[in-house]
Amino acid sequence: MSDEPKGGDVGVTQLAAITGLSRESCAAMLSRAGGDVTTAVNRHFAAHDTRDGGALASTSAPASQPPPSVVGEKRRRSSSAARGSPAKARLRSGGGYQQQRSVLSFFQKGRVDRAEASEDHAPPPIAARAPPKSDDHAVEVSDVEPAERIVATLALHGSGPDSSRRPTAEGGGAGSSRTDDSPWPTSEAETPYLLLSRCFDELSSSAKRIRKGDALRAMFVEIMDRAPRDVSAAVYLTFGRCAERHEVGSELVVGGATVGASIAETAGVSKQTVARMNDELGDLGDVAVALRRRQVTLAKPKPLTVRRVLETLRAIASEKGAGSAGRKKDLVLGLMRAAREGEIRWLTRTLIRNMRIGANKISVLHALASASEEHHSRRDGNAPGELPNLAVMGREGDAKLGVTPAMAAVQRAYSLCPSVDVLVPALVEGGVPNAVRSCTMRPFTPVKPMLASITAGAADAVARICKREEDEESGKTFLVEYKYDGVRAQIHVVPSDDGGDDWAVKIFSRNCEDRTAAFPDVAGIVLEGAEGGSGLAVDPRTGRGG
Repeated sequence: MSDEPKGGDVGVTQLAAITGLSRESCAAMLSRAGGDVTTAVNRHFAAHDTRDGGALASTSAPASQPPPSVVGEKRRRSSSAARGSPAKARLRSGGGYQQQRSVLSFFQKGRVDRAEASEDHAPPPIAARAPPKSDDHAVEVSDVEPAERIVATLALHGSGPDSSRRPTAEGGGAGSSRTDDSPWPTSEAETPYLLLSRCFDELSSSAKRIRKGDALRAMFVEIMDRAPRDVSAAVYLTFGRCAERHEVGSELVVGGATVGASIAETAGVSKQTVARMNDELGDLGDVAVALRRRQVTLAKPKPLTVRRVLETLRAIASEKGAGSAGRKKDLVLGLMRAAREGEIRWLTRTLIRNMRIGANKISVLHALASASEEHHSRRDGNAPGELPNLAVMGREGDAKLGVTPAMAAVQRAYSLCPSVDVLVPALVEGGVPNAVRSCTMRPFTPVKPMLASITAGAADAVARICKREEDEESGKTFLVEYKYDGVRAQIHVVPSDDGGDDWAVKIFSRNCEDRTAAFPDVAGIVLEGAEGGSGLAVDPRTGRGG
């Protein structure tokens, strides 16, 4: 029999990719296995593990035994005699033969102690072994019901002969260890979604407002310093949205059934299991993380970036028509399968539109303002907190609540022009003063309404408006209007660029949502009045009409 294994270098390469051993060792193992890669892999793993209280059978042939081809010939010639052999009967009754275990048994839960090394190859010392090339958590396969146990599959990566890949499990948690604690390696140019995921973990685990603000500020500063183009995407994902409310295609419109089915398919469990765990945990994001920790994967997907996540969410929101549900599910599955650590929790919560990070839009805007101050102070050489021109900011903030003038200015700028695509680039390029100059009222971008505060009655309202100086109330004139029931509407009318009669109108709700299609009769009446030529001049310097 030739020493060259069947399949030549292909079998040796496959065996090296699976076991991580040298090509010489793999060639010897393959030769002893008669050229069968599956048999060689089973023998290797069976020789170095224990199962069910005893060592798995070492399938390596002792040196005194004849080659496999000779053994096979003898078995064919004397099969009936072998079955009646007293010696072989004693071996069978005494446990000399053990059933050969599949390579899949390697992934099942077992004891820590090891069997003696086989003659195929002795494992190298622990200190000499190369670490796994993965920054994912190595977790143990949980106790899953037999019907839900995940079948592990080998993935051949085409690695070289010195590959040290080992089976690793996706998942993570507070108790897991990371091979690389940094979510953003220096070699990566784009912002990893893992940076946001870890920040969201910190936000959701803390009830302290200052700590939440510091975590958001630190995250935005790092993105501004390393990948300023990604700041807008990071803000959208922190808001839990893919676009502003007044923009077309801003709603994801992904049902809970689609998200639950995607979680079930990603984790390899039934939909009923997902529903049961959702009843127990009360949050689909937590269910996704719990089930993901049970999953074993050998193929490491490409890490998610904030830009890729946002683009995928926008693709989901734009899907319409026949077959759109299936296409949305495929996009969701692509994100979930590439998720690391706790990313799947925040992807799930984004899809079901319930982030639960304990930070609202105002908190995010304040953190953006602080991050912009820090970023530009370092870049321009200013003292921390120093700004070129505080006069352009308008409001002075509220020192009691920890709101700086920069925070108040950014909040007001976003109220006048609630568009991340306008605010964030201006902040990154020129800081808070530039954002204040850029964020002005513009057609078809609704202005956020100034909502009323709840009071105990008319006397309470008057007391809040009037100021007290040295225990004396100072008089102040104010206007009171009747409150009517109905829908508050903000209507924008824009003439055509060529001066023709094709005017455009949009109606926005108090939440800045485009509701033009819901009130076509109102839009028609407004257009009739606008085409009549009546208008109102507004002085851009004072903002007053004349």
